[in-house]
Amino acid sequence: MAGTVAQNRVAFHANLRGVHGLAIRDAQDRVWFLADTDQVTRLSNADIPALHLNGRVDISAEQRLADLAAGGAAWIATHRAQEAA
Repeated sequence: MAGTVAQNRVAFHANLRGVHGLAIRDAQDRVWFLADTDQVTRLSNADIPALHLNGRVDISAEQRLADLAAGGAAWIATHRAQEAA
């Protein structure tokens, strides 16, 4: 999920088939699962019954998820536009 991150995202603490992580729904209604190992998986409709939501994520965790979706903090820092002098 590289590139532009949707601003209308909703994130939850979640479990997917016994794996803890975060679940996010973006503005295009795609659902993603970020395991605690930082592996990001786009979920299909068949995966949704195995997804257990455990409560909303706070702002800092939502930002971490958005950063990972955009390539990670290091990628963002090295690829941001620079102002001309």
